[in-house]
Amino acid sequence: MKRNLFPIVLILSLFVTFLSCSSKSTKRPRKPVSSLTIKPNNTQFTYGDKVDVNVKTKLRDGEIKNIKVYYQNRLLKESNELDFVIENVELDALGLTTLKVDAEKTDGLKNTRTKALTVLS
Repeated sequence: MKRNLFPIVLILSLFVTFLSCSSKSTKRPRKPVSSLTIKPNNTQFTYGDKVDVNVKTKLRDGEIKNIKVYYQNRLLKESNELDFVIENVELDALGLTTLKVDAEKTDGLKNTRTKALTVLS
């Protein structure tokens, strides 16, 4: 009885394995990925310094709805361009401050990136 059962179980398991493997690719939608670059490239700044903020966004599929850039939760610029520069941003807050970019696609997928800056008096 055991000799007859082994080939049946083997054939059945191979059959289930082949049926479970699918050739369909499950393509997930991708979020937009933004990067912030600050010029001059320092780790510490002085109160009142002015910097240029370069925003670059990579998009795999879909279209961009908008990109918003914030400094200390204050909106600096809103755009639908993937690459742009905001010039002469005045650093007017002391301590650990943040720059944030929110990118949103037309299908509703969002992504947020932040960059911390130290501003000294």
